[in-house]
Amino acid sequence: FRTEQFENKWCDYTKSAYSHFLNSSTSGLNLSVSILGRLHKWNINSEIITTPLTFISTNHAILHAGFTPVFADCDNTGNLSVESVEACINSNTRCVMFVGLGGNFGNLEMIASLCKKYNLQLIIDAAHMAGSTLNGLHPNHFGDITIYSFQAVKNLPTADSGILCTENPDIDNLARK
Repeated sequence: FRTEQFENKWCDYTKSAYSHFLNSSTSGLNLSVSILGRLHKWNINSEIITTPLTFISTNHAILHAGFTPVFADCDNTGNLSVESVEACINSNTRCVMFVGLGGNFGNLEMIASLCKKYNLQLIIDAAHMAGSTLNGLHPNHFGDITIYSFQAVKNLPTADSGILCTENPDIDNLARK
């Protein structure tokens, strides 16, 4: 019941429709890539545009699911460059994995618009973004799935856990299974 209380409070705090508490942010990243791959029928040639400037779990999740990470350049915020992401998009691109380095939104709004333009999914690795807002919105309002970390050195530490947020009931249902 404490887990459900925490999930409900997190939904209230972030204005997320669904939050699923996990043992780690890494588990959330693995689930995110697997769930989106399953829902959208990605194949072995599917690519996810990502950043080289992150903890290894971000990109291991892509490899673990059997997809290919494509590294885009970072801009002066340390986050993905919009121009570089757009230059990486091709017929195999299925998703962008955005990392809010140091809690920074960088150009997340423009990355989200780019994903809509090209019909791509957006996973937000918000490990450093607990408490970050942009124009009053938490990171989970910009992508398909957002993963927060509560690991000991993060903004809101607990024993070492994470939470998956989404607005999509199908994603929440698969995560809970």
